[in-house]
Amino acid sequence: IFTSQDGINWTRKRIGKDIWVANVIYGNGLFIVAVDNNTILISKDGMQWTKRKVKASFRNVKYLKDHFIASGAVTIGEDAAYSNIYASKDGINWTKQQSNIVYFFEDFAYGNGLFVGVGGDMAGEIIPSDSIYVSKDGKVWNKRKIGTKAKLEGITYGNGLFIAVGGDENNNGVILTSKDGINWKKQNVGKDIWLTGITYANGLFVVVGWKDNDKNNPDLILISRDGEKWTRAKIVE
Repeated sequence: IFTSQDGINWTRKRIGKDIWVANVIYGNGLFIVAVDNNTILISKDGMQWTKRKVKASFRNVKYLKDHFIASGAVTIGEDAAYSNIYASKDGINWTKQQSNIVYFFEDFAYGNGLFVGVGGDMAGEIIPSDSIYVSKDGKVWNKRKIGTKAKLEGITYGNGLFIAVGGDENNNGVILTSKDGINWKKQNVGKDIWLTGITYANGLFVVVGWKDNDKNNPDLILISRDGEKWTRAKIVE
């Protein structure tokens, strides 16, 4: 785990051997790191960490509305078979909300009174899906069609808009936008592009990913104020 007071100078803290870190989040005065082997690490200061066992290997943890939410993939053999969704008020005690969802959740967002989870279908591997999952309470989740097939790796809510990003079966970058989390509009952003994450802050949507056929500048950052018009940001070495 790397920590920094200023975002420039970083200190490394080793947390153990053969540990794979999936996700880190801060909420309700607590840092949570999701690792494998049905374990999370929790800390109030980012320096002293405590291991706690949970009921699944969490793939993703977010703090949304007033509680933590996490997805845990259940594997059969070497393949991911289905996902369970868990919730916690304090980050310590976790309750299963819904189980046996044949979908692999990569990210969650909350806005306009709705939780939205994105990812991909499970078929031995994670593949593009024509659906997302939505919930009003974070407990009961329902599948919704999005009108296209994509493996979505990130979602955020800002400025009255949900935006999800990823790629499709033809290796095209995909941006999906929705005002209500139910009806979605697709934007193609180019061939040989894969988008891996999105955030919203300071009035700006920021998307990260890469462009396969750009040998000189494969790293990709897209920015937008309205979620409709996107500009590629300049990356300075």
